[in-house]
Amino acid sequence: MVYELASTIGEEFKRLLELHGEEETALTANNNNNRRLVPTVVRVLELLEEAVLQREDYQRLVEQQTRTIEEQRVAAEKAAAERKQQLRYLSEIEEVDESWRRENLKLGEYVKYLKGENRRLASSLSEKLTQSLTGECVCVEEECSI
Repeated sequence: MVYELASTIGEEFKRLLELHGEEETALTANNNNNRRLVPTVVRVLELLEEAVLQREDYQRLVEQQTRTIEEQRVAAEKAAAERKQQLRYLSEIEEVDESWRRENLKLGEYVKYLKGENRRLASSLSEKLTQSLTGECVCVEEECSI
């Protein structure tokens, strides 16, 4: 766009020079080194070109920063989703762990009960065996003494 404008301005200057002549138009610098219109316009166009190039550089930078921000946003969302999933897994693990502890406690209570029952049955068996053996011995002695 700047180059098109510069070309158009150049064409207009050529047309003015052709119509009025170089001396009468005061478009170029005279012998006293005074600044005239053409050198001033050329400088303005150079500055405009620099501004356009600088703007394009800034646009590229903005686009790059926008991409970087978008990549970081996507990464942050992904990390948040992963963290949420990890918390969900952690919660499930805690539930399983708590269930296991309750089951373990119940089984421990049952083991205590079974051990007590085992001692009671062993004691009962021992008494019956003792009675049975003592009764046999008594019988044996009675047989012996008869």
